[in-house]
Amino acid sequence: MDILDFEFSSTPVILCEQDGRIISCNPAARSLRPTPRKGARMKVAVSPCRLPQGKCLVIPYEERLWLLFCDFLQFDYNGAIYPTTLEAVLLSGPEILRAAATYGSIRRAPAASAVKRFRDLLYSRFRYIFAAQVDPFRAHSVCALISAFTRVLPSEHVRFSAEAGSMRLVNTRNAAIMMTSLISILLPFSGSRVSASAGAVGNDLRLCVSARTNIPFPDAHEEDLTSLFRYFPEHTVDLYVADLCIRTCGYTVSCHTCEDGSITVDVYVKTETRLNSVLDPSMKVPFEAELAHLSKKLSQTSANELHQGEGAPHG
Repeated sequence: MDILDFEFSSTPVILCEQDGRIISCNPAARSLRPTPRKGARMKVAVSPCRLPQGKCLVIPYEERLWLLFCDFLQFDYNGAIYPTTLEAVLLSGPEILRAAATYGSIRRAPAASAVKRFRDLLYSRFRYIFAAQVDPFRAHSVCALISAFTRVLPSEHVRFSAEAGSMRLVNTRNAAIMMTSLISILLPFSGSRVSASAGAVGNDLRLCVSARTNIPFPDAHEEDLTSLFRYFPEHTVDLYVADLCIRTCGYTVSCHTCEDGSITVDVYVKTETRLNSVLDPSMKVPFEAELAHLSKKLSQTSANELHQGEGAPHG
């Protein structure tokens, strides 16, 4: 595996010696601030590691250290991340790395720097809104979150519609990062704006993002985000980690694609009536079976599937 395998990834990747000395980095990493320099030494600690450039996964692989600044770690709203999800991500480090390297060479990412700026903008707005709302801690009602989406999502890029809300509680960080990630992944391919909505459906919060793209999708319905790797290979890391979050938190996802290039992704986020049920890690889904599922699914990926992605338009 070489750093060139990540040349088109939207995820910043830094390759280091075991002592933290930088060997190389991909183009996305060169946009980090402060800019990582070849030969400089990173003060790498236990994963996830907080560096001046942000939080990253530290993945030992082939006697080197790979630093992945995945989107999932960058929005740290009061540390509101389920321990089971974080543990699953840490255990999946080599698999995430291999998946990104496998799919990362399919197509050049369109406007990767614009994606990062868009995400940073939304996360800063979410932090501002929720900074003063500490009761309940790290969780808010579905109504409050929908109101935040209405205020945060820029109308020039997102057609957002608010559906019926509820007073049930939801993990604020997970919902915000899911919506932001999906919008920013689809936006460069939409040609104009994407459509998004949020609303209560039974005991869940339904997040929906859709767009009309120029990607030749098949007519298909999938129930995981890994099915999107070959169509959005530059976002493999983000999709992989988001899928882990969905599985370990007991959420569900539905992806619909059509031959006309349209795509709709629905994520159903669990809500609770009690704060402890939102935050208590003992309430979360065991993840060992989910890791095995993802590993098996990726191992069955054929060369033909990868070649299908090569037919997608280049940015």
